[in-house]
Amino acid sequence: REWRSWYAREESQIQEEAPAKGDEAPAEGSTSASSSSESLGATGGDSGYTTVMLRNIPNKYTREMLVKQLNQDFKGRFDFVYLPIDFKNKCNVGYGFVNFRTSASCDEFIARYDGVDVRKCLPGLNSKKVAGVTPARVQGLEENVRRLRTGPVMNELVNHPEWMPLLLDDRGEAMPFPMPDHPAPAPKLKRRARGEEHVGARGW
Repeated sequence: REWRSWYAREESQIQEEAPAKGDEAPAEGSTSASSSSESLGATGGDSGYTTVMLRNIPNKYTREMLVKQLNQDFKGRFDFVYLPIDFKNKCNVGYGFVNFRTSASCDEFIARYDGVDVRKCLPGLNSKKVAGVTPARVQGLEENVRRLRTGPVMNELVNHPEWMPLLLDDRGEAMPFPMPDHPAPAPKLKRRARGEEHVGARGW
């Protein structure tokens, strides 16, 4: 499906462009994660980033659980949250994106979450994962909104409001995510020869 290809491209580009090596998300049950604090400037300087990718989120964690946890220390300081969903399994894919209003708030988030046991920073599920934080490839609220509005994944998200990206005002109140002006093109499948599978049905 087109949305799976889209996720796969995003993950590939994220891994290629992330400044820290060895930052792949461990499998469920892993007790380690590489820290990216140095590359993100968490050692004292301003990183300059506002959008981060939070890795190793337990797959059963929901958007509401994530926002509730973020609000404990950062209410009103972040304006965008997106937790990508595997539409087939109806659970998150293990990472999410958060945009903060200032790079100072972003750096504070990095210090609190990067390399921290998930049971401490994302409580609620019995997971042995360790959270990791890396700078997102797409930076800033406007660019993240534009990219999602024009992406094929929106064709699926519009039917599931609980999976939509979330915008928040400076009081931490949720705001509706803007719908796309035009629907993204439907995925194109090549016609198959008799007895053969559709090209593109696998290998995404």
